[in-house]
Amino acid sequence: MTLEQSQAKHVQPGRGTTFRARGDLFFFKVVGEDNDDAFSMCEVWNVPQGGVPPHIDHRDDEAFFVLEGTYACRLGDRDLTCGPGESFFARRGTPHAFKNVGEARARMLIVQSPGGVIEK
Repeated sequence: MTLEQSQAKHVQPGRGTTFRARGDLFFFKVVGEDNDDAFSMCEVWNVPQGGVPPHIDHRDDEAFFVLEGTYACRLGDRDLTCGPGESFFARRGTPHAFKNVGEARARMLIVQSPGGVIEK
């Protein structure tokens, strides 16, 4: 699908292309095919103690924005605690991780560039 074929998209709460990993639920609101692989955007619901273990992405940059809850984050050699309204950015090649350290579900928005890397 080219950009001309899909100029706009509306996705309601709790909707989107979904997948589950380690108990967490990912809702892709925008996927690479929506915008010629410019970016992808997903909302992730993390169960308590859920998240993504330390890893390095070699093909995409990722920006994270906390919507709800508290996360312990690893960004390069820095340990961070991030709550609602806070964000962090991992350039490709930067080790990173995040974990919901609260007792209830936590949520964050993740934008990946280029798109199409995770959802394919």
